[in-house]
Amino acid sequence: MRSLRALAALSVALALWPCEAPAQGGQEKETVGMEQRRRAQVIRPLPPPAAVERDADQAIEELRAERRLDELIRETVPHIKPPWADSDVRGGIQSQNIQRALPRR
Repeated sequence: MRSLRALAALSVALALWPCEAPAQGGQEKETVGMEQRRRAQVIRPLPPPAAVERDADQAIEELRAERRLDELIRETVPHIKPPWADSDVRGGIQSQNIQRALPRR
């Protein structure tokens, strides 16, 4: 009776033992290869020095053109003071704020 139980336990254990099917064996190797490909860094070639210099010169020229435009606008548009910049207006606002800040009697 003992040997029958041992044989039954052994057959159940072998049936439940994790085994690898032949189709799954290749998949593990593929996933390792995919992980290595994912980890591989992309190394881009350096642009030619002439292209870098050309791009830098173009960027500098664009900045200079923008500065010239700003200077032209500043020269042609008259400087108008906003109404709140007048000293009387500022003094009035300050005196109102002082009156609000003082404790009332």
